[in-house]
Amino acid sequence: MKSLMKTAALGATSLLILVATAWATDYTSDATVLATFECPESLKDDATRAAAGMQFLTWIRARHPHWSISKVIGYRLYLLNKHHCDQSLARIRSEASQHPGH
Repeated sequence: MKSLMKTAALGATSLLILVATAWATDYTSDATVLATFECPESLKDDATRAAAGMQFLTWIRARHPHWSISKVIGYRLYLLNKHHCDQSLARIRSEASQHPGH
């Protein structure tokens, strides 16, 4: 009986976590993401930038699971351009130019 109750409690907790995650990301509209997007360089530190990046990817997977990687990258670049994230865009150009074949 104890084992069954433990399993049920774990299942309910897991379900709540999944529902909370889906609710927080599925219903965030594209317009809200566009309006609230912050340039990575405006965030206080690397940990905050990493968390924002993961939040963006979580939102993309929940809201647009059918998007290809090129569409995701294109949308991210659109956001960076729209919000004039010049430091981030310069860093991306610099990184791209350092790969073989350039």
